[in-house]
Amino acid sequence: MLPIPTAPVTAASEAAPRGQTLLRRAQASPWVSFLESGRVVLGVMVGDVMEHQLGVLEGPCWLEASSAVVLRRVPMVMTKPLFSSAKNLAQQSD
Repeated sequence: MLPIPTAPVTAASEAAPRGQTLLRRAQASPWVSFLESGRVVLGVMVGDVMEHQLGVLEGPCWLEASSAVVLRRVPMVMTKPLFSSAKNLAQQSD
């Protein structure tokens, strides 16, 4: 298994309260979220109600989130080097 690139420590850490909607589909965001710890529910919302749960993720991971988490919001330009190095590791392991 390949290691998950983590968010740069220069990105501010924040706590999100349980039930807070962090991202919505079709709404552009300048951020990519790295879930340091906690659990998020992925699903379809109608208004402010989760109508259909699609899955659950637990940190650490990169995601689009919709539940109580501790995360770092990282500008897109800072993530390119992280994933480029992971891509190189994956190609070396083949």
